[in-house]
Amino acid sequence: MMLDDLDLPAVGDLRSAFSAVDEARVLRETVEANAVEALERVHDAVVTLALQVGDDTDLTSQVIQYLYWMEPDIKVAWLAEAFNLKQHQVVQLAGQASLPLTCSRCGSEYRIIVNSRTEMQGRQRRSWWGSNGIHAMCAQCREVVMNEQHKRAAAEQATRDARLEQLRTMPYREYLKTPEWQDRRVKQLRRAGFRCQVCNASRTQLNVHHRTYERRGIEDFKDLIVLCSDCHALFHAQGKLAREE
Repeated sequence: MMLDDLDLPAVGDLRSAFSAVDEARVLRETVEANAVEALERVHDAVVTLALQVGDDTDLTSQVIQYLYWMEPDIKVAWLAEAFNLKQHQVVQLAGQASLPLTCSRCGSEYRIIVNSRTEMQGRQRRSWWGSNGIHAMCAQCREVVMNEQHKRAAAEQATRDARLEQLRTMPYREYLKTPEWQDRRVKQLRRAGFRCQVCNASRTQLNVHHRTYERRGIEDFKDLIVLCSDCHALFHAQGKLAREE
C-alpha cells in the first residue's frame, strides 16, 4: 500500500511537511556551502594582508593581536601560515586580552585578563561560571558571596558536629532508633546482599551489629557486620562483638 492510496486529509499535510523539510535541507546545504566559500575568501585575504605587512615586526604584532582576538573565525593555523610563523609564536604575539563582562550580582561592568581564545570563550559561556556563579561576578561581589558561603558552610558543619556529638553520647538503644542509624543499617544490609556475613544465611532475621563503637554516628562499613540470630549469639558468646553500651 502506498501512502497516496489513503484517502485521508492528513496525507496532504504530511506531504507538505516532507516538502518543507526537503527545502530546509537544501537551504542549509546552500548556507553551509556559502559559509565555506566565505571562509576561503577570508583565508586568502589574510594571506594578502600578511604580504602587504611584509617584514614590519611591529605592524605584524598589531595585526596578529587584532585578528586573533577580534576575528575568532580566523584560525591560528592561517595566521601562522600567512606570517610564516609557528602556531605557538602566533599565540605569543597575540599576548593577553582584557575581556569586558557584566557582574551577574550587581550589574556593573568589570574586566578580566584572558590568555587564549579558549579561555575567553569559556568565560563568556554560562557553563563556565559554575553552580554558584561566582566566576561571573566582579571581585567585590565575589568576595561577598564567598564570605557568605564560608559562613553557611561553617554553620552547617557546626550543626553536623553537634548532631554527631548527640549520636555519640545518647544511650545506645536510643541511638538505634535514629534516622542516621536506620539509614546506615539498610545500607549495610544491602552491602551484605541481605545475607549473614558469617554463614551466608538469608530469609531469616538479620541484625546489624557493631564491631567497634569508635565511629558511632559515622560508621564505616568495616565497623559493622550483618549476622543471623545464631551467628549473633555465637559471636557474643565468643566475645567477638563490641558490647552494647
